[in-house]
Amino acid sequence: TTDIKSLRVQTGPLDTTITDPLAFWWLRHMIRVQADSPVTLTVETGRDDDVVVLMSRGGRFPFRNNGDGTYSGVWRAPYLAGIRHVGVNALSRGTLFDDAAPYDSEAWILPYLVVGEPIAEYLP
Repeated sequence: TTDIKSLRVQTGPLDTTITDPLAFWWLRHMIRVQADSPVTLTVETGRDDDVVVLMSRGGRFPFRNNGDGTYSGVWRAPYLAGIRHVGVNALSRGTLFDDAAPYDSEAWILPYLVVGEPIAEYLP
């Protein structure tokens, strides 16, 4: 079965690897990214034939297969400050390209905080 082993997040001085997607996310320890900055995500599945996509508000975008069981993609953080989320979805090749193969997919959702100049306060 398809299994995401880790998700590495790189942006500015931040370089962290997440191995437990079910860990409780404390608001004060949430991953912080600068508004409109590039963020590199690297997903490790351990298999060379998976299809990995970024899931964001703008849709799904494919990651580049690095040929060593990892997949990389660069995405740009939103302009507006606030709490957001982004996801990665790994699907087995058979799920997308073989009608007889069973559905095999795993997705991780990552909450993060966009740091920048707020346009308006969120709460009165």
